[in-house]
Amino acid sequence: MKSVAYYQKLVEQAWGKSEKWRKEAKEVWTTYNDARRFNVLYSNTDLLLGALASPSPKPVIRVRFAKQTDGSESERTLARTAAEAAERAVVYNNDQFDLKQETHAAVLEALLSGRGILRVSYEPQIVQETVSRPLISPTGATVGETEETVEHIGEQKVTLQSVAFDEFLCSDAKRWEEVWWVAFRHLMDKAELKDKFGSAAENAPLAYREENDTQDKRYVRELAEVWEVWDKRERAVVFFVKDYASYLSREEDPYGLEGFFPITRPLQFVQGRDLTPVPEYRLYRKTALELTRIAKRMDDLVTNIRANALYAGEFKDELEALNNAEDNTAIPVGESFASIAERGGIASLVAEYPNQGKTQVLSVLEQRKQSTLSEIYEITGIADILRGTSDPAETAQAQRIKGQFGSIRLKARQQAVQYFIRDAMRLCAELVCEHFTLENLQRVSGLVLPMRAQKEEALLAQQSNQPLPADVLQALQKPAWEEVLGVLRADHLRACTLEVESSSTAFDETQEDKEARIGLFKGVSDLLNASLPFMQANPEFIDAVKANVLFAVDAFPQSRVLKEAYENAFAAWEARVKAPKPAQPTPEQMLAQAEQLKAQAEIMTAQARAAEAQVKLAQAGEKIKLDRAKLIKDTQKDAAQLALESAKISLK
Repeated sequence: MKSVAYYQKLVEQAWGKSEKWRKEAKEVWTTYNDARRFNVLYSNTDLLLGALASPSPKPVIRVRFAKQTDGSESERTLARTAAEAAERAVVYNNDQFDLKQETHAAVLEALLSGRGILRVSYEPQIVQETVSRPLISPTGATVGETEETVEHIGEQKVTLQSVAFDEFLCSDAKRWEEVWWVAFRHLMDKAELKDKFGSAAENAPLAYREENDTQDKRYVRELAEVWEVWDKRERAVVFFVKDYASYLSREEDPYGLEGFFPITRPLQFVQGRDLTPVPEYRLYRKTALELTRIAKRMDDLVTNIRANALYAGEFKDELEALNNAEDNTAIPVGESFASIAERGGIASLVAEYPNQGKTQVLSVLEQRKQSTLSEIYEITGIADILRGTSDPAETAQAQRIKGQFGSIRLKARQQAVQYFIRDAMRLCAELVCEHFTLENLQRVSGLVLPMRAQKEEALLAQQSNQPLPADVLQALQKPAWEEVLGVLRADHLRACTLEVESSSTAFDETQEDKEARIGLFKGVSDLLNASLPFMQANPEFIDAVKANVLFAVDAFPQSRVLKEAYENAFAAWEARVKAPKPAQPTPEQMLAQAEQLKAQAEIMTAQARAAEAQVKLAQAGEKIKLDRAKLIKDTQKDAAQLALESAKISLK
C-alpha cells in the first residue's frame, strides 16, 4: 500500500503545474461577472450556453442489435425487459436531483475555464431497525427473546455533480485513456471532518482560510483542505489532508465501475496538445479588450457632445420667443428684423458648440466596433443568423441554407455535449444496475413482473391442468424479477446501448421535422404494402426490404424505438415465412392415407353399431328387471289375499 506522502506529492506537483491555467480561469470568471461597458464574454457565453446545454436530457436504453435476434423468444424478452427496467430506474433517479442545473454548470465551466466535469456519486441510505430474536439456551431450548439492531439499505440515489475548475486534478497525459489517477478537492470545517471521517480526522490541521467581506466586518473561516484521490492502478480511493501524515480513509474500489473513475472524459471545446484546458476566451481576449476600449471611448464622446450655443445678447428677446414658440408659428418682430436680415439671418446670430469632429470620430468608432464584433464572431463561430439577423430580401430557403452553414461548428459542439451527458448517464445506469436492491428496482421502475416463486407455482398449476386466471397466464409470459436483476448485475448494460435524447437545438426545424416524419411514414407504408406479397413468395428478399426500411428510419436521430420495432417485426416475419413447410404426399401415400381413413371410418361405424346394440341390450335387460319385479309384487299380493280369506274361514 502506498503511503500518504506519495499521494500528497502527486497532488502538490499537479497543483503547481496547473497554477498558470487556474489563474487564467479565475480571471475569465471575473471578466464574465464584470459590470463592464460592453461584456462580450458574457454575451457570447450566454448565447452558447443556451444553444449547447440540453434543457431536458433523457436516457434511452435499448437492446443491442445482436440481442434483438439471437437466442429464443424468452431470451429476447428478458433482454428487452432488463433494458426497460434500467431506463425507468435511471429516469426516476434523475428526477430526484436538479440534473438541468448540474449539466448547465458543467457546460458553463467548459465555456469559461476550458474544462467541464460531471461527477457521479452513489448515496445509499443505511436504515437501522430493532428486531426481536429468540434466545436459545445451551441445551437448545428457547428461554426468551432478545432485541438486536440490524442495518439494511433503504433509499438509494445516484447523483451527478458539476466540478469547479479549482477542485479537480489528474495525472499528466496526452489522452484521457492514459490518465491513471484523478483527485477532487474538498474544503471542510471541523464538524464536517468529524461527521465524515470520525476519529481519524481528530488532529487534522485547519490550514485553509476562507475570507469573506461583509458590510459590517471581515469574516474568516478556518477549513481543512481535503483531497480525494482515485488511484486506477491500485483501484483504491484515499482521503487525506495536506500536511497531515495519516490517511483520513482508504477504500478498495467503492463503486465497482468498469472504468473505475467516477467521471467520464471531461468536456473540452478547445483541444490542446495534452489534457491541459484552454479557455476559449484566450483566443479572442485581445479583441475583446479592444472592444471594451472602443466602447469606453464612444461613451466618453457621447458624454462630451453638447447641444449648447452662444448668441448675440441684443437679440435676446427675439431668440427666446423663437425657442418658446410652437410649431407652425410666425413671430412678429419690430425694427430688429432688418438688423437680423442684414447679418445673414438667425444662423449668423448663434454659435453652436463644436461637435462635428466628435461625431466623425464616433462614426469611425462605431464602424470599428462592428468589425471587432465580426472578428469575435468568426473566432467563436457565432453566425449572424444565430443572433436573429437576416436580409429581408432573402428567400426562406436562402436563410435556411445560410443558417445551416453557420451552424456547422455549433452542431459539432452540441454533439460533444450530447456525448458528454450520455457518458455521464452511462455511469448512472451502471451504478443503478450494480447497486440498487431488488426492492428499490421494483419501486422505481414500476414494472409489474412476477417473482420466481410465483412463476414456478403458476407453472406447476398449469402442468396439473388447473384453470388459471388471465393475469396469471399473462405473467407466465414475462421474465421473473430475479432473472431481470441477474441480467443487470452481470451485463452492466453491455447488452444494451444508451443514448441521450434532447430537444436542444439552435434552429427552428419543427415544420421540416413534421413534414419529414409524414414523408417517412408514407414511404415506409407504401414500401411494406408493395413488398409484403412479394416477400411471402420470395423470402430471400426480406433482408433487402428490411435494409431499405431501416435505411430510411436511421435518418431520424430520435427513431431508436421505431427502429427496434421494425427490427423485431421483420425478425418475426422472417421466422414465420422461412419456417419449414410440410412435404406434399405422393399419390401412393395419398391413396394409402385414403384407405386408412376409410378403414378408420368403418371401424368407427362398427363401434357405433356395437354401442347401439349394447344400449338396446341394456334397455331390454332393464325391462326384464321391471317385469320380474312386477310379477313378484303381484304374487305377494295374491298370497296375502289368500291368507286373509283363509283367516276369515277359520273364524267362522
